[in-house]
Amino acid sequence: MVVQYFESRLFAEPLPAPPSLPAMALAVFALGMCLLPLGSWRRLLPVWAVLTLGFALRYYALTQVVFLPLDWDAAGYHRLAQQMALFRDSGFFSARFGDREPLFVLVVKAVLWFLGDSETHVRLVSFFGSLTVILLTYRVGRRMFGDRLGLLGA
Repeated sequence: MVVQYFESRLFAEPLPAPPSLPAMALAVFALGMCLLPLGSWRRLLPVWAVLTLGFALRYYALTQVVFLPLDWDAAGYHRLAQQMALFRDSGFFSARFGDREPLFVLVVKAVLWFLGDSETHVRLVSFFGSLTVILLTYRVGRRMFGDRLGLLGA
């Protein structure tokens, strides 16, 4: 094993705790319940319950690493998003990202532009991307195999 770099972080004051996991999961579930009048509760309730479970698991993982440094891959995307200058001559390819995925760098750039430049916001891109994958897995599974197997796949 080779250590590439070592980063030490010192915090002078008590760190603010993120909102509690049960409160956040309950808020996401309540948001889904507001959507029930838009469709059949028999179809929306199980999907939203799976999305709430996925949110809770990902939120728990996010709160565990929120004050830790980014891993090298996420730090690379963060750096490339900061270098990307969309409204210059080279535009989309201004960051010279090589073999990195340019669409993901663009999404990180947009999130940093809207929410602010921080390591937590870089983590939120993967957080919400993984929730989108749960929903897409359900939709594809439902069309191919039916409601129950689509829900199981999600």
